[in-house]
Amino acid sequence: MITFKHEKGAEKYTAEVIRKLNDPRFREDARLVKDFDPRYTIPDDIDGACIVLPLTQTTTEFLRIGFYTQNWFAWKVTPVNGYVDGSGRNMFLNTRNLLRSIKDIEETIWHELVHVSDSINTKMVYWHGDNRLTGKGKTAPVKFAAWAARWVPEYKVFPTTDL
Repeated sequence: MITFKHEKGAEKYTAEVIRKLNDPRFREDARLVKDFDPRYTIPDDIDGACIVLPLTQTTTEFLRIGFYTQNWFAWKVTPVNGYVDGSGRNMFLNTRNLLRSIKDIEETIWHELVHVSDSINTKMVYWHGDNRLTGKGKTAPVKFAAWAARWVPEYKVFPTTDL
């Protein structure tokens, strides 16, 4: 599995994510998340298992998780919850948006993990275009993140509403 390296304080946000990645039921159920928006997915027939596999099969990849504070003007115009840098190996959570529920922060982490998975598996592409997510609820980063954050073994939640 991908190795998480946490900046002090970040580990509390990833505990549930790591637990799910280690759960074979989660990995199996991920294959049921599909029908992503084909405009943002190559190939267009991937499912959630394609997203999870690079994260769980690698033993050489490291992901550093830290924090940043978005410029206040940019935050007012287009607030961003987090991002992954161009290397796909550094994830940053926006300190301006940490006053949310742990499930919402977990969803942000899953969203960014889809981008990390994309950078590990160069044969596939799943993205959402610009950072305006209106109308992009079926893109892989948005749809899979919503499902993964709310997944529990006994009750599988599949988001149906488009943002």
